Amino acid sequence: MKKTLVLLAVLFTGIFMVACQSDAPSQEFTLETLSAYDGQNGAKAYVAIDGIVYDVTNEDDWDNGYHKGLLLAGTDATSVFASSPHGASLLKDLKKVGILVDNLSQTNSTTNSTLKVFTLAELATYTGTNNTTAYIAVDGIVYDVTAVFNNGTHQGMQLGGTDATTVFASSPHSASLLASLPKVGSLEGYPLVTTTTPTTNPGSYDDDDEVMASLLPEAILTYISQNYPNATIHEADFEDGGYEVELSNDLELYFDTNGLFLYSEYDD
Repeated sequence: MKKTLVLLAVLFTGIFMVACQSDAPSQEFTLETLSAYDGQNGAKAYVAIDGIVYDVTNEDDWDNGYHKGLLLAGTDATSVFASSPHGASLLKDLKKVGILVDNLSQTNSTTNSTLKVFTLAELATYTGTNNTTAYIAVDGIVYDVTAVFNNGTHQGMQLGGTDATTVFASSPHSASLLASLPKVGSLEGYPLVTTTTPTTNPGSYDDDDEVMASLLPEAILTYISQNYPNATIHEADFEDGGYEVELSNDLELYFDTNGLFLYSEYDD
């Protein structure tokens, strides 16, 4: 009897070890090699999250490498999935195919940047009318509301280009709305607004060089996913030391070298 139990224990241990080994990813990817698996033109679609590379080629909610309107296949989408309420449940069903290793084209340092300071006169030029960029100020912080206000209006009021502190103070949902808006600067006379972004090396890009969406800094992909979830990246270029990204809704977004959002405008 003891001999039978020992044999069963050995058998189950072996099965368990094989199962664990089959799920353990062994192939190593850098960001550069991962970018080839973008799901485009028949290519396989892989995505990296928290250092693990997953195969999303045949997943129902991935179409040619796109997920929720963003081309995420071929990229490290850790930040995007961190902001997704269903990220954890989605990952558990995906096949692991490898691990993401350090890429020499990136560094682990961060950069603290101070956002633009607006005067009331400058703020007033961002009204949002005629599909232009819309900014508002609340408690001295300037927010980009282009994507959530219709031509600068909110609940029937033209707020684009104004200091809307008083209006938002009386709104029961103001805190949740403001938390979802990108900060673009501060109002003159108020404390400066700073942001911390990872420092990246854009490589040897020259002005007007086209940049594959999958090779854009992660900060840019995260910004677009959070603020324009229904849009896709139509085209991206490296210009004047930063990135210009045109979305499918004709909105052009401008970012610095590290992926920090600067401003937006509609394509003429």
